[in-house]
Amino acid sequence: MRVNFPMDVTTLLLSPDWKGGPLVVLHNKLGRPPSAMLGKNHIWLLPFVKEFPSKIPSGYFITDVYLFLDALFNKNVFHPDPKNPMETRAELAAEEAVKTKRCLQALRYLWRNAKEASHCPRVQMLKDYLAPSPLQERNRDHRPLQDSDTEGEGPADVNIEVVEDSPNSPEPSENGDNECGDSEHDSGDEGHGEESHGEEEGDSYKGRVMQVAERVDSSVPHKEVADTLSDSDESSLKAPTLRLDDCHASPSSPVASEHSQQSQESDPDMRDSQVGSGWLGKFYAKYGRFGKDENTDPNLPRCVVEGDTQGMLDHIRATLVGGNAELEEHPLMDSYIDHCWNALMTYGKYVFSTLKSERHFYDFVGDEKAQEAKPAVLRSSQEANKASTLNTGFRDALNLMKLGKAADEADEECSITPAPKKPRLSDEIAQGLEITPPPVVGMQSAKAMAKLKKQDMGKKSQAEPKRARKVFKGSSESNRAEDGERARVKSFKGYDLSDLPEAALPFRNGVYKGNHSYTVTMGEAAFEILCKHGAYVIKRCADPSQKPASAQVTWSRFGGACNAWVEACQRAGVMSSESS
Repeated sequence: MRVNFPMDVTTLLLSPDWKGGPLVVLHNKLGRPPSAMLGKNHIWLLPFVKEFPSKIPSGYFITDVYLFLDALFNKNVFHPDPKNPMETRAELAAEEAVKTKRCLQALRYLWRNAKEASHCPRVQMLKDYLAPSPLQERNRDHRPLQDSDTEGEGPADVNIEVVEDSPNSPEPSENGDNECGDSEHDSGDEGHGEESHGEEEGDSYKGRVMQVAERVDSSVPHKEVADTLSDSDESSLKAPTLRLDDCHASPSSPVASEHSQQSQESDPDMRDSQVGSGWLGKFYAKYGRFGKDENTDPNLPRCVVEGDTQGMLDHIRATLVGGNAELEEHPLMDSYIDHCWNALMTYGKYVFSTLKSERHFYDFVGDEKAQEAKPAVLRSSQEANKASTLNTGFRDALNLMKLGKAADEADEECSITPAPKKPRLSDEIAQGLEITPPPVVGMQSAKAMAKLKKQDMGKKSQAEPKRARKVFKGSSESNRAEDGERARVKSFKGYDLSDLPEAALPFRNGVYKGNHSYTVTMGEAAFEILCKHGAYVIKRCADPSQKPASAQVTWSRFGGACNAWVEACQRAGVMSSESS
């Protein structure tokens, strides 16, 4: 079974990139699948059509087939959601079995109406394998009207007598005797053996004939009724009661043609289910598959039909949110919309139904969380220098827009306030130096006393500069520590942040709990910088009573980290007064 699948399908199901999804795709869950959907799902219908050409297998059997297929592909066909413990492989297989059975029913419906000349060659290939149902053929052979025709070949005069005895007969019995004279002559002695028939057979036959008589139109003469009851099977199918259309009516029957013309004039759109499908092909060729007014599938949204990418993105967001506040405020919603935009630009509108499914969204979230566990990939110095060179001009323009107003004011204060003078070592030594002669012990010469004084002064002069230098060094280190707390760095736990504006950089000695993100503040506004995903998240606006329309601003969507920072500040209300 696995060998019969196309190579591309086998490669897809065995690849590690396959995360599960619907096998049989149906746009409408309630209506009958159209021919286009049958052509798209012909891979899954072909095995069942080959094995069961004359009937449709049960849903339980199709479920077992899909479970067996999952086992052949090393359980890689169905991927239950780990967040939903109630979802199992059997449940996913049952869902595919229901859709497969609906497609098989629609295929047999099309085959009964038109066995040839399908618009889709794949559907025509499936039709070629189908055969009539033996159960349907057996039921058709045992219909009451056909039994009366086959069993009534011998006692044809019984039909005549029943019709003549009918109270609705307006004419005498001469017509019945004249019409059935040949049948009596042909039957010979069988006509005289009427009394030998059992009562049960006569009663049942009489009841069937009475049923036929009641169905006959009152405007038709009973002479034609006798003709229909005495003719062969072929002529009985042309009776007015069984007439379907002009294609089945006899051209020599004026009543049939008149009746068909009246029915067509009264309701031209009223057609029987057994009429040939030639008119259907002409209708498709002239108006398309979906009617006179629409040439596209009405089940698809208008944005998909028109190819509006932004409309499809809005429809995907509205479908996923659906009044769910948790999904609306999900931190990865904007990242998923960017993923959808890339998928639509790459593969077109054919992946729209997959992108708007909630299961695909959670698969995307799971992949993103799995990537967070991987070590961060540092950018090379060459790439960092190239990115910094490209964004140098924008940083200069950003500074001109007075983004860091507080930083500019601090620079002005630093330029006006004079720096404190460093104390000179000679002053400190002169203030703290006290020369005291040592006590004289015993008899010492003047030369020895002078030498001793000189040694004492040298020791004190060497000790005082060391103390002064040590005090000054400590004061400079404390100033540097204070400056380091306010300084910003261009890297964060392995991430290169050289492309970010200065206001979005982290502090050197800041305390940050996360490994992939940190928070910066600008007045009342607070922003979270997502280093891994490349985005800004507005946690709090400048006005706490306001909320941004979209809290997440992705760098790639706005052409870089600096452009995205300007957009984030505008949404938070930080740059509204300065940029105007």
